[in-house]
Amino acid sequence: QMAAIRNCVAAIVLAGLAAAVSPGRFKTCGRELPLFAISGISLAATGSLYYAAMERTSAAVAVMLLYTSPALVMLLSALFLQERLTIGKLGGLLSALAGCGLISGIAGGTRFEPSGVLIGLLSGLAYSIYTISVKIEMRRGNDAVTAVIYCFFFAALTGIIFSSPGQTVALILAQWDGRLFLLMMGLGLLCYTVPYLLYTFAIQRLPAGVAASMSVIEPMTAALLSVLLFGEALSIPAMIGIAAILISAAVLTRDGQEAEKQEKLYVREMRMHSKSRSENM
Repeated sequence: QMAAIRNCVAAIVLAGLAAAVSPGRFKTCGRELPLFAISGISLAATGSLYYAAMERTSAAVAVMLLYTSPALVMLLSALFLQERLTIGKLGGLLSALAGCGLISGIAGGTRFEPSGVLIGLLSGLAYSIYTISVKIEMRRGNDAVTAVIYCFFFAALTGIIFSSPGQTVALILAQWDGRLFLLMMGLGLLCYTVPYLLYTFAIQRLPAGVAASMSVIEPMTAALLSVLLFGEALSIPAMIGIAAILISAAVLTRDGQEAEKQEKLYVREMRMHSKSRSENM
């Protein structure tokens, strides 16, 4: 239900903003809809599976299993997107995963339930599918905002179908007040719409593997915000984890600069090939 509410709010807010500012963002080709549907369904599955894994294991384990996705993205992008696996990418990925593990505290006492671990791995797989599908959308020349609008639409539709919508609406109405409205808007806009727009822009410019690996900055940011906003103390493993993620970001940024140039050349060649083939037909 939490994932469904988040998806619906994000879809409504982004669609409303696009309709008011740039209605042309809704224009797309019908052949792109299946790919938009894949990205939306996989995004909805990511959130639902992540929350389910957290219920059956722990927050630390669920986070680590979700962030197996960068490794899967690197493998899938090498197989299906012809992206190169470099030493820099692999080193940055390993450093990022180690840092994420240290920050989440998975090295301490945690509980492992086989079904929870499986669900957590599936959340990482779903997020990998989302990333790869968005990368394909960008290579086809789709507008990033348009891609996110339709992704959120299909994610919201998936959430409505599988989350007992009547029960969800009744739960919201029973607790409705100004604070809940602000919380829902904040969850849908600041914690969902803006991050996924930025992530899509990153995927548009960078190899999918690099963009996915950079996403592990999220747990580092959460750890730092917990110190600034809630006065929590950082443990020594968490400090080491933050340092590992910063090193990873530096390595991936350096590796990504050259990869970005190669990506632009690849996309340009693909579009020229597609144009040439259309003219010949």
